[in-house]
Amino acid sequence: SAFFTHTAHAVKHYYVHPGLTTGSNNGADWTNAWRSFTNVNWTQLSADAATQPVYLYVKKGTVSPDRIYPGAGNGGSSDTNRIIVTTDPADTGANPIISTSTRMTGPWTNVAGEVYTVQLSGWSSYDPHSAWEDTTFLLRKRTTDANVERGEFYIDKTTAPYTMYVRTSDGANPSTHTIDLNNAHSNIYLYQTDYFTVENIDLRHGGEYGVTRILRSRYVNISNVRVRNCVGGFLSIVAAHTVFDNIDVEGCWNKNSYSSGSGGGAGFVAFEWSGVTDPITITNSRFVGNYLGISSSAK
Repeated sequence: SAFFTHTAHAVKHYYVHPGLTTGSNNGADWTNAWRSFTNVNWTQLSADAATQPVYLYVKKGTVSPDRIYPGAGNGGSSDTNRIIVTTDPADTGANPIISTSTRMTGPWTNVAGEVYTVQLSGWSSYDPHSAWEDTTFLLRKRTTDANVERGEFYIDKTTAPYTMYVRTSDGANPSTHTIDLNNAHSNIYLYQTDYFTVENIDLRHGGEYGVTRILRSRYVNISNVRVRNCVGGFLSIVAAHTVFDNIDVEGCWNKNSYSSGSGGGAGFVAFEWSGVTDPITITNSRFVGNYLGISSSAK
């Protein structure tokens, strides 16, 4: 008689709950979940993915101010042994949001008419790129002076800390609105990161390199990702054998681009990776209300 054996393939699970303040912050379960993407031990996830698929579950209903950045080389090892950043099927609520922005809570000082200032403590090493009023209205960034009009802001980097000048769209005290200042280049940044999956995540805001930046990475899968209120969508995509499925990008319009009258911004921009001809695939996706829809420099 024949004798058959069956080998069960192990699967590793980790957990991240942005904003959690209790537990051991080691990612072992929801009680002890990592408290931010910065806390995630990406090196450990990559080591585990040498022999098994690794799931990083992101808590639903959360908003994260920091980005997914595994670091160079911290990916999976094969198509079956991937790192998969997704939501827990047993969890409930809305998909998590990565915003990469910091809310300016004041105190606001009225310096002239409808113009208010706030001190940007802790920002001395950053060049803030974009500011949002009530999470959806992008304020135009002035680059030369603080003579801001309605719906504009200016960063004075000659002061320590930096000083932010704001004139809201209705001229009211910014304390009557929410003002979110972007402090990162991208919400998802993958550099030399292979066999990596991101799904079931919402993205908003983001910096000059878009909400997602992928450089010199292979076999990346991005699916079921919704993008709203950004200055750039999926930009600087230099990848191979990469699939984008069911991504929904709306409202990427960069008012900070003074080189053209109407601004800039695109839903998706891919660049040529010298010597690499492997494909990038986009399926079942939507690009609406962006300055540009899809742009590519690939030959």
